[in-house]
Amino acid sequence: MSSPYDEIGAQPEWSEADRERHNRLDYLYHRVFAQNEDGAELLGLWEEYLKMSAADVNGSDAYNLGKEEGKKTFIRNVVLTIRKVENE
Repeated sequence: MSSPYDEIGAQPEWSEADRERHNRLDYLYHRVFAQNEDGAELLGLWEEYLKMSAADVNGSDAYNLGKEEGKKTFIRNVVLTIRKVENE
């Protein structure tokens, strides 16, 4: 995953508690969406939505385009988090 800090070559300072909370969230995503049959099915449906939905539908305005991109970004982040946990 990339971070806005990557572009300027800096990394945010994370406390140990923040790092543990972040790692815990990663493993929860993995458990819910990769280890659970219903979660895996839901993620598959979301991925299909991501692939098949057009960003600009009938001349959507910037607000609605942003909402659609936000949904897609969430799905991408779940998938990337699962891959990260599986590759650790």
